[in-house]
Amino acid sequence: MVLDLGDGAQSPLYQTASSPLRNPLSLPERSSLGAGWTRHGELVGKTLARLAGVEEPPLRWRLMHEKPWFDNHLSTLELRGRQATFKVEKTIPEDAGERQLYMLLEQRLA
Repeated sequence: MVLDLGDGAQSPLYQTASSPLRNPLSLPERSSLGAGWTRHGELVGKTLARLAGVEEPPLRWRLMHEKPWFDNHLSTLELRGRQATFKVEKTIPEDAGERQLYMLLEQRLA
């Protein structure tokens, strides 16, 4: 999405949500969230919203990865001058040896 700042100035707009500590989701919760992440789930949601009289929002979101993550993970926004990089990492299971983070997503934003 592009944010209009007026006078012809524009900037990309990103939204993220991340929690390094949370309660595990049950299988029905994970299944519902996973179904909602699909194109079919999006169409069902839009149809239900339209039937309920909800107007189409004036903005469009684009997902940065293919499916939701249900593990605890850590997000980092790294800023260096005018460069911005977004990273999402999770831990590798403890029985895998040395503790370390596993990269789920790394995306340069600017």
